[in-house]
Amino acid sequence: MDMDGIISASQMLNVSQVLSSKTDLDQLLIKMMELVMTHSGATTAVLLLRQEEGWFVQAYGDIDSKESAVLLNQPFDPSGSDSETGVVPAAVFQYCLRSKGALVVEDGTLDQRFAGDRTVKAHGIRSMACIPALSRGEIRAMLYLENRHMVDVFTRDRVEILTHLSSQFGVSVENALLYESLNRKIWELQESEERYALAVAGSAAGLWDWDIPSNELYVSDRLLELLGFAPDEISFTMDEFWSQLHPDDHPVVRRAVDAHLEKRVPFYMDYRLQTRSGEYRWFHARGQALWDETGKATRMSGSLTDIDQRKEAESALMDSRQKLIKAEQIAGMGFLDWDLQTNEIKWSREVYDLYGIDPETPATIELIIGLIHPADHEFVKENLDLAIQGVRDYDIDHRMIRPDGKVIWVHARADLEWDKDDRPTTMLGTVVDITERKKAEEEVRIQQDALARVDRTTRMGQLAGSIAHELNQPLTGILSTAQAGEIMVKRGQCEPDEMAEVLAAIAADAKRAGRVIHSLRELYRDQKRDLEPVDVNDVIDETVLLLHSELIKQHAQVTTQRTSSAPMVKGNRVQIQQVLLNLIMNGNQAMSGMVKEDRHLHLETACDEKEVRVWVQDSGPGIDADKIDRIFEPLTTWKSGGTGMGLAMSQSIVRTHQGRMWAENRPEGGARVGFTLPLLEEEQQA
Repeated sequence: MDMDGIISASQMLNVSQVLSSKTDLDQLLIKMMELVMTHSGATTAVLLLRQEEGWFVQAYGDIDSKESAVLLNQPFDPSGSDSETGVVPAAVFQYCLRSKGALVVEDGTLDQRFAGDRTVKAHGIRSMACIPALSRGEIRAMLYLENRHMVDVFTRDRVEILTHLSSQFGVSVENALLYESLNRKIWELQESEERYALAVAGSAAGLWDWDIPSNELYVSDRLLELLGFAPDEISFTMDEFWSQLHPDDHPVVRRAVDAHLEKRVPFYMDYRLQTRSGEYRWFHARGQALWDETGKATRMSGSLTDIDQRKEAESALMDSRQKLIKAEQIAGMGFLDWDLQTNEIKWSREVYDLYGIDPETPATIELIIGLIHPADHEFVKENLDLAIQGVRDYDIDHRMIRPDGKVIWVHARADLEWDKDDRPTTMLGTVVDITERKKAEEEVRIQQDALARVDRTTRMGQLAGSIAHELNQPLTGILSTAQAGEIMVKRGQCEPDEMAEVLAAIAADAKRAGRVIHSLRELYRDQKRDLEPVDVNDVIDETVLLLHSELIKQHAQVTTQRTSSAPMVKGNRVQIQQVLLNLIMNGNQAMSGMVKEDRHLHLETACDEKEVRVWVQDSGPGIDADKIDRIFEPLTTWKSGGTGMGLAMSQSIVRTHQGRMWAENRPEGGARVGFTLPLLEEEQQA
C-alpha cells in the first residue's frame, strides 16, 4: 500500500478489517502506529487517547531518534504542552479540539496561526497534520504527525486516507474499550455470585449465559417471562434455542455468533424467537464472549430485550413512507437535493418529467435556473436569497419554460439544513405542476371580474340620481360664478383681485366635478389585474365624496376616524373602493327606518405591524342573529330589497387580497362590518 498512490477499495477494506479485528487495545495501537509511521511521511507521530480522567499519550514514534513506545499512559496536559519539550503543539491540539476536523499545515514556521507556538519554534516544525478520531460525534482520539525537515508533506490524498483510518481506528478503540469494560464487569460478576444474582433479578432485559464447552445455557426468569414461560417451567439448552429461532433468521444469527467467537466482531442484532403461544416476537440481543489465554472462547453472556412493538412501528412507518412516495409519484411531485457547499444538485425522475428534460442530462443548478421564466427570475432569486439567509420560508409559485417551449406553472417549496455554526448546508425541496390550477384560477378571476362589474353597475344605477345631483352642484356653481364674472366685466367692475376670486371659484367647482367623474369612470371601466400600493385613507375620502349627495339625501350623519399613519396596502384600488361602497351603502340603507336625528354612520381605520383594519358601523337595528354567520354567503341579505350579492362579492375581493371580513352587532345597537388587508412590507412601502 503506497500512500502516494491510489489505494484500491479492496486495500482500504483490508486495512479496515485489520483494525476492526483488533479488540485488544495494545495490539490495536501497535498496528495503528505501524501503518502511520510506514506510510504517512511523518518523522514523528503521537497518538493521544481521551479517557474519563483526561487526555493521555498512548503511543509515540520518532524516526530521527528511533524512539517508539506504545501504551505510555502518559498524562497529557493541553495547557502545559506549549513548551519546548511538548510532544504536541498546544495551538494545534486546541484547534482540532474546537473544529473536530482534520488540520493540515504546509509550513508551521510560516503559518501565522501556529508559528508563535513555543513547541513549533523550538523544533522548527515544518509540515504538521492533526486528525481527530470521532465516536458518536465526540473526539475519542487524536493523531498528530509532523515532519521537521520538509514542507507540504501531508498531501490531500494522504490526509483523506489517514482520516478514514482514524475514523475506523476510533470505532475500533471504542470496541476495544467496550470489550475491556465488559470483560472486567463479567469477571467481577463471576467473582461475586450474589451480586450477579441480584443483577439478573433486577434487570428489565432477559439475561443469558452460554457455557460453550458444555453447550449449557442459563437463562434468567425475566427471559423466560419474555418468552411466555413461568420460572422453572422449562430448562433451555442451546439446541432448544436454535429450534426456537425463526427459520429466516437462523443462518444470519449463526454467522453473527461465529464471527464474534472467531473474529471478535461485536455481537448485537435483532431476530425473532417463538414464544410459548407459538407466535414469533422480535428481540434485540447483545452478547460478549470470554476467551482463555490461548484465544479460545469459553463462554458467552448477554441480554435479550423485547422490541416487537418497535418493529411493528418501524414496519408501519415504512409502509406509510412507501405509500407517501407512491402518492407523490402519482401527484407528479419532484424532489430536489441541493448541496449549498459544493453547489451539486440531485433530483428525482419526476423532475425530469415535469420540466421535460432528457433523463440522460446531468443535473445542475444552472440547468434549473435557465428554465425559469425571465419575468419570474428576480422574484425567484429574491425569495431564494431570503430563504438561505433564514429570513423567510421558500414557498412560491412561478413559471418555467420547458425545452419544448411550453410554459408551465410550478409550486416550489424547500426546507434548509444547517450546520453547528448556523450556516445553511443543504436545501431539500419539492416542485409540483400547478398549471391546470392556475388556469382554473384565471377562469375564476375572469368570472369574478365580470360579476364585480355587474355589481358596480347595479350600485351606480341605484345611485344615479344622487350622482347626477352631486355633479349638478359644481356645474351650477361654475355657471353662476361665470355669469357673475361676465356681469362684472360688462359693468367695468373688473378688479384684478375680484376676478381672481371668480376664476378660483370656477376652478374649484370644476375640480370637484372632475373628481366625481374620475371616480365614476374608474368604477365603470375594466379592472386592472396588476396590484399596486394603495393608501386606504385616500380610498375612503374618494368613496365618501362620491356618496356625498346620497348620504345627505338619507340624512346620514357621517363621521370618520382614521389612523394617523398612512396604511399602505398592495391591491386593486377600484376593487377596494367597491368593497367600501358596498359597506357604506348597506349601512346607510340599514338606517332607513330610523328617525333622521338617530342616523349615524361611522368609518374607522386602524393598523398594526401586519395589517390595516377598516370598518363601517351604523345605528340601525343590527343583523338578525340567525343570519349574522351567513351574511357573506351568496343570496343572503338582512335588509329589504337586497340582492344578497354585495357582501359575497366583497368577501371574494378581500380574500383575493389575502385579507378577511367580519360582521358583528354592537351592544349599543346597530351593526359593524369590516375587513382587513395585509400591509406592504417596509421595503415595498419605500
